[in-house]
Amino acid sequence: MRRHGDASPARLALALVMVSLAIGCARSVRLEPADARMACRAGRVDDRTIGPEVEWWQPAGRAQRQRLDAWCATVGPAVIQRPAEHAALATTVPVVDRLVVLTWNMHVGDGDLRRLVRDLRAGTLTGGRVPDGVVLLLQEARRVGAEVPAVLAAGAPVPR
Repeated sequence: MRRHGDASPARLALALVMVSLAIGCARSVRLEPADARMACRAGRVDDRTIGPEVEWWQPAGRAQRQRLDAWCATVGPAVIQRPAEHAALATTVPVVDRLVVLTWNMHVGDGDLRRLVRDLRAGTLTGGRVPDGVVLLLQEARRVGAEVPAVLAAGAPVPR
């Protein structure tokens, strides 16, 4: 393993997500640092409160920011969970020769994520070659639980 500055897996994943979003946008969006006190930006990394390892950014435009804040109020706090075997690697990044970046639509939570991960770990989806690392970019993932609002305000931007 080699040390790469102070990059953590959470920062690298966030950077990959930001690059993917930037590439996928049909029009450019100017970003600015976001208020980390919003409900969806509070939460935890593994078993610790989210701290400086995560930087939150938001659209600079007021209308876009209000839409994002309305969505944020519907999803509960963020959870970043690293596999247990990698929890001690907060400041080191292993060398990765085969990295899979996969974007997948969960169809409002009906996708079989466990099967997808099992198939990735077995090399089933990569011609028998097991990847060294995987970044999953999930759309329409649905989370339920005590931390997620059970009742949404009228006009909430996501269906239940």
